Amino acid sequence: VWDPIGKENFRKLFKDSVEYCVSIEDALKSSDLCMIFTEWDDVKNLNIETYKKLMNNAIVLDGRNCYTSESIAKMREQKITYESIGR
Repeated sequence: VWDPIGKENFRKLFKDSVEYCVSIEDALKSSDLCMIFTEWDDVKNLNIETYKKLMNNAIVLDGRNCYTSESIAKMREQKITYESIGR
């Protein structure tokens, strides 16, 4: 997981049963699925190509609707599976 602010609260609940990453890129590396639960600018401004470049399967579930329709179209062009939740 990656969340620079919520990490300590998350750690209270899950202890060391989760790998805590220092960057978004570290969290995405070799992953199959990205679940977005935060609206940090770091997430919103992440270069879309990063998903495809770092992930085994580029599947993004966006629980905060961080991306614009233009970004979503770009993801789909690059064969990144993207689903916004609640939009």
